[in-house]
Amino acid sequence: MAQHLRTFGQIATVALALSSATLVHAEVIDSADPWVNRAGSSHTTIVAPADIAGFSAFENATVEVVGGEVSGLSLHDNSQAQVLGGDVSWLRLYDDSHADVSAGVTSWLWLHDRSTVRITGIDDLSWLVFEGASARAEIVADNVTYSGGHLSGTWGNGQRFSFWAVDAGFMTTDIMPSNIAITAVPEPASFAYLGFGLLALAWRVSRRA
Repeated sequence: MAQHLRTFGQIATVALALSSATLVHAEVIDSADPWVNRAGSSHTTIVAPADIAGFSAFENATVEVVGGEVSGLSLHDNSQAQVLGGDVSWLRLYDDSHADVSAGVTSWLWLHDRSTVRITGIDDLSWLVFEGASARAEIVADNVTYSGGHLSGTWGNGQRFSFWAVDAGFMTTDIMPSNIAITAVPEPASFAYLGFGLLALAWRVSRRA
């Protein structure tokens, strides 16, 4: 299963790189930067040893966190983020923004408005908090349980997890918030079909460029 996950990750990276070819502005941040604001058709990749106090994405901006440290990452409008590694203290989503999280360390993941997140794996997450009823989180994992405000289960790579998942009132019960949707980890064949689909999509985007 771990090998299939690595293969899928490689396919997804290639697809993202091809589809990003049409973006107007692309940059890599690998050093200290106190405050960063990006908007429009921009794509920012954050890698070690970057140390960023605050990063805000607006409109259709995209950001990819591969390494380094980000104290605060906030997404607004229709901006999107991929968290593939690194250490993010606060990840806050507003409006119709979206994030895909597959690795790294995040202390607080806070969803506002109609924002969405898809979590397929994370090395460590302390809090998942929902501000309002419209935000959504998809958790792709197996053996998921919810008790006393804690969401526990197993990621696709076999790693166990447990973190707080509550609404902004921080009331802890044994009833999982309705904002959370649980998806079972896909079988290896499903990864292959999805990978081929991503490559086909990237090829079509590159032809239009």
